[in-house]
Amino acid sequence: MRMYANQVVEYAVEMKLRKTNPMKDVTIPKREEEQLAEKQEERNY
Repeated sequence: MRMYANQVVEYAVEMKLRKTNPMKDVTIPKREEEQLAEKQEERNY
């Protein structure tokens, strides 16, 4: 989804409808399982 939105806004920049592309500053959050520690002892909760 981010890639599609980035392309749409980038096209608007090329057409001089926008000055900048705010999608370049967007970071995609990690999935929950990527954020969890593997072992129960390593978790903070």
